[in-house]
Amino acid sequence: MKNCIYCKAEFTPVSNQGNEQNYCSKTCRTKAGNERYKQKLMNNGQQIKSDVLGNIEEKQFVFGNNTERTNFIPDSFRTNVSDTVIRLMEENFKTKSELNAAQLKIEYLEKEIVEFRNEIVELEMELNEEDTEEQKGGIIGMLQELPEWLTPAVGKLLQSEKVLRYVQSMIPETQQTENQ
Repeated sequence: MKNCIYCKAEFTPVSNQGNEQNYCSKTCRTKAGNERYKQKLMNNGQQIKSDVLGNIEEKQFVFGNNTERTNFIPDSFRTNVSDTVIRLMEENFKTKSELNAAQLKIEYLEKEIVEFRNEIVELEMELNEEDTEEQKGGIIGMLQELPEWLTPAVGKLLQSEKVLRYVQSMIPETQQTENQ
């Protein structure tokens, strides 16, 4: 019988091949490994921290006098940093203002596009109405307006091959293709 290194519970080792079993389960072995890893990170962090603090102390000695080491950053550097921060804040505000203006312009242009599209639809509808009115007022419309006694005479006249070719030659090509 052995005691687990992590949880201190008693256990019977499974086998004696290789290294000696120190943990009662895989869970305890994993938890112990995680603890060791955390400890290693903390030790490395403390080492790095002490290195940084050592560098700061050296800088304090360089920048400050021997009697006053509490402030190792020179005043000229502080004013430059605060000026830089203020300048960056001003640029940020200016950029946000420009962005808002651009968004408003986009919204206005999108509204204009919608208005133009509506206008195009209205113009197309007017154009279609004019086309139908022209069709009503074409040759058929003219024939319908003729007095009844003249209609048979015009019909016989159009049956003549010469007159039919002459009338077809007078009609523009676009109308001829539509009528055929």
